Amino acid sequence: MDKKYFEESEWSHDLLQQFGLSREMIEDLPSPVLDDLTEGRRSPMLPILMTNKEGQQIKTHARFSFFRNDNDSINVLFYPELIEADLSRFDSQQQEDLKNGKTIQGDIENKDGNMVRSYIQLDPDTKQVLSAPIAIIQSNMSGLFAKQQFTDTEENALQNGDTVTFLVDEDPVTIGIDLTDKCGLRILEGDELDWKRRTKQNFEKYNFGVYGCWTMDDDGYLDYTYEEDYSEEMWEEQKKSGQKAMGMHR
Repeated sequence: MDKKYFEESEWSHDLLQQFGLSREMIEDLPSPVLDDLTEGRRSPMLPILMTNKEGQQIKTHARFSFFRNDNDSINVLFYPELIEADLSRFDSQQQEDLKNGKTIQGDIENKDGNMVRSYIQLDPDTKQVLSAPIAIIQSNMSGLFAKQQFTDTEENALQNGDTVTFLVDEDPVTIGIDLTDKCGLRILEGDELDWKRRTKQNFEKYNFGVYGCWTMDDDGYLDYTYEEDYSEEMWEEQKKSGQKAMGMHR
């Protein structure tokens, strides 16, 4: 059985509720998203409510993940959406690469003021610059290389920041650097295109749960509607989904 880092019974629902994410909303997220949260990965971009200095509630979007306090209790870390990424420290080619979803290498100042050679990515949803020391990520790669046979070409490609696709029992599996993941690497069943669609692949336009429905708009933003507030269109879509599910289980 895979190790569970954050059991659902431990999740900080009171804190999530303060930011407009009710227990029902969280429990109605698709199963792959719940699995990611359990394993310490970040959520997709979700709608949250924040209160400004004037006491007004403002709706915005953010990712979140769980982490453990020193006393082993679970807390929540939010990754808010920025208006624009600050890429001023990078040259024009590096900026272009980051905007195109590529992983680059560069020197990043750590908390002690030392420059550390690092992998660098741009989170396309939050527009935050992510980085991690190359030495740590490549150490994690070494553990992977010891378990799964890679060619020298594949090892070099992964170390250079490219994704690598190989076959397991004739099915494609893709691995690449993902700095939103706890170990900096993400393995996905599927090809490179599947791997790059990671943030939205678990959502259709309508995603019905027990208490309500997560809806994704044309720009990829998610919103939640409780069942009692469904529109006529949503009721029709739920009916179609139910009929489809019944047909699949006959």
